[in-house]
Amino acid sequence: MSLIKLISLKKNLLIMKNSVIFIIVLLISTSLFSQPVKINPYSKSEDLKSGLTISQDILQADSIITFQFISPTDSFINKKEYNTFDEQNQINRYESWTWNNNSESWRKYAGIQQQIGDTTIITYNNWDADSGVFIPTGKAKLIEQDQYFGYYYFYYMPSNQTFIGQSKNEEWFNSEGNDSLYIEYNFNSGLNQWDNKSKTEYKYDTLQNLTEENGFGWKDTYWELNRRTENGYDTLGNLTFTIHYMGIFGILNNSTRYLFTFDSLNNRVNIRLFLFNNNQWNNERNTSYQFDDMNRNILILEEKWNANDNEWNNERKILMEYEDVEKSAKKITALSTKNSFFNWNSTSQEWIPDYESTNVLNEIGLSEEWWGKSWETNSETWRNFYKYSYNWNIENRLMLLQVNSTKNSEAEDWNANSKKYYYYNGINVFQSVSSELLKTVVLFPNPATDFVNVMQQTPKNINLKVFNLSGQLLVQSKLSGTNNPVNISSFNKGTYIFIVSDDTTSQSFKIMKF
Repeated sequence: MSLIKLISLKKNLLIMKNSVIFIIVLLISTSLFSQPVKINPYSKSEDLKSGLTISQDILQADSIITFQFISPTDSFINKKEYNTFDEQNQINRYESWTWNNNSESWRKYAGIQQQIGDTTIITYNNWDADSGVFIPTGKAKLIEQDQYFGYYYFYYMPSNQTFIGQSKNEEWFNSEGNDSLYIEYNFNSGLNQWDNKSKTEYKYDTLQNLTEENGFGWKDTYWELNRRTENGYDTLGNLTFTIHYMGIFGILNNSTRYLFTFDSLNNRVNIRLFLFNNNQWNNERNTSYQFDDMNRNILILEEKWNANDNEWNNERKILMEYEDVEKSAKKITALSTKNSFFNWNSTSQEWIPDYESTNVLNEIGLSEEWWGKSWETNSETWRNFYKYSYNWNIENRLMLLQVNSTKNSEAEDWNANSKKYYYYNGINVFQSVSSELLKTVVLFPNPATDFVNVMQQTPKNINLKVFNLSGQLLVQSKLSGTNNPVNISSFNKGTYIFIVSDDTTSQSFKIMKF
């Protein structure tokens, strides 16, 4: 399991159990990709995990090339990323080169992963230009067993070429796979040992609903209780209340309380927040979530308590619209196609637009375009400020991500900021790294339909030959410009070999035509 996926999974599980606030923020933060939520958004549901399938495909690209635009028509290669995989199709080496304009050189980084039984070792390295080799900066050790997960991090000491412990996290699970104990440690270099830092203990009912969570801090020789969370549920397993306590010298005091009500008839969830002060619970905030008949969140309404008038006042609302699309075999969940944010104006007693995002989906629910615009209160007009464009191949894998921005209010004024090209055909953009030709030339898109662009970061005279898999020469040309389009519209569907060369070296690229 890769470091990115493993740490993200473990931390997300812990965060969701540690704080109900996280879930509230997650539901509010729907400006980009809103996921459908069950009528009880706190229940365990496979639907909530389905969005990971898209990002996982991006991570499985062989190479990723990023172009940075310095004008509407001029760009340069800003970053190159490359992955290699083990026999289980897990990334075992990640390498990135980022162009530094000041030094006019590549800043290089490499992460190398090694699997030994249930232990994963990941070494982080930075390129040392003086010695011409990668120098370690740190190392992570991950141990994953049936009911245990451990994460150790060590930093590298160049003076004696050794790794020194820095932090350690250990997590234990019950037989149902839920957290039972989580402990954090710091490394004591003076005593050469791991010292306790903090721990969290979890309790569950017979249905494996989290009922209590106790947090402790280490005090030299003992654990001191410093926080507690209690949860209550109805007979259907719906969360009905959450109370947070904060501790001082081991004594717990009321802090915040959430009450949850579920209106299954009207597909509505209501969450009310109370703060404890003056020895009593006081209203603070009320948030309502409205769902459609497909259990998709279509409205979030936030209200704040007005103690002076003893009433709830509107504060903010979010409207979400959806386009029904068929789910692919990858179980990609339908995304919201439009999110509109409003703020309440207490003076005019009306909702004022704040922000709006639009998401254009293809026939299987993948995003093709997403852009946002903000409301200019003074001029009472919308201002476009960024747009993302996605191109997917026939296997539903991302091939191109383009980021655009504008300083004007008209959509025609979109300017490209950057482009990312994703390659899945075993292309290694770091082969023969000593070759100056390879460092400055890239071919895109791949797969292609009509044209393949041969891009040079530094224009020079180069030669291009294109062969089919039978060895037949189809194209022979001399190129010298920054962007050189090669017309392949007459080619049959299939794989072709592009060979780029200069006076001293050559490099081949495998390009698919579809």
